[in-house]
Amino acid sequence: GVQTCALPISEHLRVPAEVVIDWLSSAPLTEAATIEERLQTLRAMARVLDKQEHLTAIYIGYDNGDFFLVRGLRNDADRELFKAPPGARYLMQHIELTDKKGAGGVRFVMFDGELKQLTSTSPPDFKFDARTRPWYIDALKSSDIIHTAPYVFFTTGKVGVTIARRAANERA
Repeated sequence: GVQTCALPISEHLRVPAEVVIDWLSSAPLTEAATIEERLQTLRAMARVLDKQEHLTAIYIGYDNGDFFLVRGLRNDADRELFKAPPGARYLMQHIELTDKKGAGGVRFVMFDGELKQLTSTSPPDFKFDARTRPWYIDALKSSDIIHTAPYVFFTTGKVGVTIARRAANERA
């Protein structure tokens, strides 16, 4: 899925977002099972966020509850919201509900503009399951791209819309 804060979403904003969704729905990321495999798409996702400034985040929710998100940190207000250090340009959120040892984990990793890792934290109270979100549920029911009505984003508290599509493998 992608989040956009442009309301109402006009065609010149919607079309590029839908192109990203089409790419993402059949990308190897939909099959990635580990953080290492998922991080292989970090550079591509960062480039998309750089070129499409109306997109606030690109993410994928998996049928096992895992979640992988890359968010652009475009200004000091974004960095302050996520307690990011100066120079942070991207935030990666990775949720693994069950790892190989049976324990879940949440990681927030900050990267600079060159994609060098600046910080990595594991917020203990962060609870999020994409499978319960309307965008995930609606996307699984349709073979088409779906658009949510405007809502308050879970992590940022900002209002926007999500554009999503079920993965070709139907597992994300």
